[in-house]
Amino acid sequence: MFFNLSHTDGLVAFAIGSFREIGVDVERRDRQTGIEELSETVLASSEKTQLAGLAGAAYREAFLKYWMLKESYLKARGVGLSLPMSSVRFDLAGSPPAALFDPEIGDCADHWSFRLLTLTGEHIAAVAASAPGGSLTVRPIETSLVQA
Repeated sequence: MFFNLSHTDGLVAFAIGSFREIGVDVERRDRQTGIEELSETVLASSEKTQLAGLAGAAYREAFLKYWMLKESYLKARGVGLSLPMSSVRFDLAGSPPAALFDPEIGDCADHWSFRLLTLTGEHIAAVAASAPGGSLTVRPIETSLVQA
């Protein structure tokens, strides 16, 4: 078994699976920090176009979905932020989200499966796994928040 973890204010998320390359990222829906600045370097032009008509909370949540999908992929590959995030593109219109990688990534999107999840009313997450052909099944387990 392999695992990956992520945390944000109020929640820790684990992804556990039989895939060697698995990654998870979780964010609070109300995250404000750095979204405008990150948009310029993180998003591909097609993603910026998809966000062009959105504002406020709708823009923030859509941006966070792109961010988490990209972050979960980079974590699964174990490369941190060494690859340009704008070279990994997603289309959020379908479920699951569709991915497309630029050649400089050195990987094929067909070898990956991605999922977006609502974990709580305040938290959303993305999972990436080297599970070709959409064979990734996500089963959230009960969550409990522990406050220290």
